[in-house]
Amino acid sequence: MDETAYSCFADSSDCAVCSFSKKRSLACYAAWPSIGILHLCTLDIYDTGVMLFGDAQSNTPNRDGVLSGYINFGEDLGYAHISGMPHRGIVTVHITNGPSNTIDFGYLEENLCPECMGKITACCGEDPTGSYKNIFLIDFHSMDFYPLPEHLVSFLRNDYYFHIDHFDTGDTVYIIYVPGRE
Repeated sequence: MDETAYSCFADSSDCAVCSFSKKRSLACYAAWPSIGILHLCTLDIYDTGVMLFGDAQSNTPNRDGVLSGYINFGEDLGYAHISGMPHRGIVTVHITNGPSNTIDFGYLEENLCPECMGKITACCGEDPTGSYKNIFLIDFHSMDFYPLPEHLVSFLRNDYYFHIDHFDTGDTVYIIYVPGRE
């Protein structure tokens, strides 16, 4: 492989997604049993908080309450509303797309390391229609990236079930944490 092909990629210490030097990077959530939202235009990561508290896997005390949060991705980029009972392993994410909903692969190559860029391009390659969205889900525990392609309605990955309702203006993603029994 040609060495110059990766010359534009960020060094792993400067990667906007996995570097420890960034304030809202994947490294902050590494091995945390939850699902995050990655916006590819800003490369910011947000935690949905979906997990079971007080179970044997998380080693955290029982907590009660309802989550309701709002994320503004930026001007012309849209927003998301997160609601649910994350301590019970149920979260709903309502995503509203802004007018600018395209992936700028040049921007990503400048700000991501080859590993993170490879994960994103591999996910985009799974979509035969090419209808990529600029919002991905991330499993913090396994470090897997999940796109929200139009042809996909539901899937089960690792310990999570995802159901996606697609609309013209955005998506509603239902996330349910369903760990296997030991």
